[in-house]
Amino acid sequence: MKNKKNNILPSFLVIALIITAFIYFYYKKVYVPQKEEIEKQNAKIARDARQFVIKNIVFDEYLILNENQNQNDIMAKLPLRLKPVDIKNFFEKFIENYKDIKINFNEINNENIKQASIELLNNDKIIFKARFVRNSKPKIAIILDDWGYNKDNIAYLEKIKYPFAVSVFPEHIYSKEIANLAIKNKKLVMLHLPMEPKRKLPLERNTLKINMSEGEIRYILNKFISEMNFIKGVNNHQGSLATTDKRLMNIVTKVLKENNLFFIDSLTDKQSIAFEIAKENNLLTNKRDVFIDNKKEFEYNEQQIEQLKKIAKKKGYAIGIGHDDIITLQALEKNMPLAETEGYEFVYITELLL
Repeated sequence: MKNKKNNILPSFLVIALIITAFIYFYYKKVYVPQKEEIEKQNAKIARDARQFVIKNIVFDEYLILNENQNQNDIMAKLPLRLKPVDIKNFFEKFIENYKDIKINFNEINNENIKQASIELLNNDKIIFKARFVRNSKPKIAIILDDWGYNKDNIAYLEKIKYPFAVSVFPEHIYSKEIANLAIKNKKLVMLHLPMEPKRKLPLERNTLKINMSEGEIRYILNKFISEMNFIKGVNNHQGSLATTDKRLMNIVTKVLKENNLFFIDSLTDKQSIAFEIAKENNLLTNKRDVFIDNKKEFEYNEQQIEQLKKIAKKKGYAIGIGHDDIITLQALEKNMPLAETEGYEFVYITELLL
């Protein structure tokens, strides 16, 4: 009987060792690799989701207000063109490309705040979170044109802490340097596109004209875009004739759509159809409400800023266009903080795209 017990013990130890070895092998060779692969897949889906948000929802990383180190938990602005439920619709389309990914969605939609919260889950594990928020404050976006001639006013790119867009001429000696400094100081950079005016004015090199062929227009515009790959969108320089021409504007807006850029109609002519053509071609767009500095006078600039505030209060937002001019910049430096204390919010133009 004793010998029988002694025989059972080694057998039990052998079985235990075999089971332990199997568990260890399974853990190291199957479980861990599978877990690592799932984590890699989840990380990739989170990266894809973030890029999807930038390309399809906010359009611009500046509208991301906060995110964690892994960039899989973000808080962003809810653009003007979107309702909270649109976020759900976007992400339902996104997950069509991924197996077993589910969505949790919550929204707040009232007079004071509009908010959409989304969670992507894989096997009940949250792999990506995003919250999109828009408050009820009247919003003002500023675009300042004509950068690139000189560097006289570049200090204001840092001095003015509020969002605004810097619209830079193509093919000017200081354009890229100014654009880099603007980006460093979290200013949006646009292409200030030379377009044909009705009046006989001095023209920029490679101004787009209504008598150009489609090939010429495409070549010039694509050349500008490739040389200025830091731009997020475009507005017209001059262009009182060009923006009334349906053929030219169809070509321009289609090229911008192909390059994932937006267009702002500077509205240099009341008969402009640029905004309407952009909408017809499903291009993100909007148009100017107020020129800030038609007169190079400080008090006039302040009056125009007041006009912007009145429009913003009435319709919820306003778009002002000024220029790289010391008086304009000084007027903004003084009046932007004052407007903020009155309940207005200065935003990037990308928040107001329609």
